[in-house]
This record gives sequence, structure tokens and C-alpha cells, in this order.
Amino acid sequence: MRPPVAKTKESTASILCDIAAGAGHYTFAYAKYFSFVLHCDLSSRNLSYSRRKSREQGLNNIFFLRVDYFSPPFRRTLDRILCFDTVIRGKDHDRLLLKAIAGCLGTGGTAVIDFHNWWHNPLRRLGILKENFSTNKSYSRKSAESLLHEAGILEFESNGFGSAFANLIPTTRLIYSFKGKIA
Repeated sequence: MRPPVAKTKESTASILCDIAAGAGHYTFAYAKYFSFVLHCDLSSRNLSYSRRKSREQGLNNIFFLRVDYFSPPFRRTLDRILCFDTVIRGKDHDRLLLKAIAGCLGTGGTAVIDFHNWWHNPLRRLGILKENFSTNKSYSRKSAESLLHEAGILEFESNGFGSAFANLIPTTRLIYSFKGKIA
């Protein structure tokens, strides 16, 4: 099964932009579904590490760009955007990031983003393991959808992210996709 960001027939001819790509784990996993992948991160260290890892894996369709995700240089031009593990810094930060992502999508383009919820790190939240998430924000489904609306994203689809135990334990991340606006 193709992942949500690569579900369309034309995706092999599309460009994917991993907007806050970090170490590149998602970039590398999705690279086979796209002709070109833009691995964007502000950290030179992350870019250098990811570039080296992609070469080791023989991935030659990835371009590494130093980009501030609040002001990306892609106005209404991208086919697909991926943003995981970044919409976690608090409501004001996350609203601005979502607006920037929406502004990068071309007509018919699709973004896939995730929100962490409380279940993302329950052992740390209960004090069983050392807390390393204290400055990050978790979202309920209601608060995530409210934030999407506040960012001007009125139409979106929930894609879930769970396991075989999803009926017993809620999903660890709330995944949403949304389309670019028709100009």
C-alpha cells in the first residue's frame, strides 16, 4: 500500500518536499515514490548527515536545501509536502508553520502532517521514564482540528497512525492531509 502522501497515480512524476526533514528518515522512505525529493531543513548539521546517509543508500533523486520552514521559497508550487515531528512546538508556532505549508501547495497538491497526542510518550508523561517532551505540545483530535481551522485549512482528512492495538490504545499521532487551494 502506498503511504497517504504518495497515493495518486501521478505521484511518480511529482516532487515531494519534506519541509522539516531532520535526519531524513521519512525523506528516504518516500524517495522511491517520487521523481525528485526536496529535503529541507534549517540545520546544516542535519543536511550534511542526511546527504551522507542518502548517498550511502544510493538515493540520487534527493536535493538538500537549507530552508526556514516559516518562509519557504515555494509559493503555491509543490505537488506534495510532508511534515512529521515538527507540529509540536506550541499553538502559535504550529499555526504559523501550517500556514506556511498551505501556502507552498500548488493547485491539487497535497500535504501530510502529524500532531503528537498524549499517547505519543505515555511512560515519560507518567514519570516512569525521564521527561524529554516537556517543551513540546501534544494535541487531542479536537485541538488539532481547531488549529488547522485557525491556520485557514478548512478542508482536511484524518489518516490515522496506529497499530494493531488501536482499538485498545489511541493512536500515537494524529495524521492529516489537505489539498492546495484552487487559484
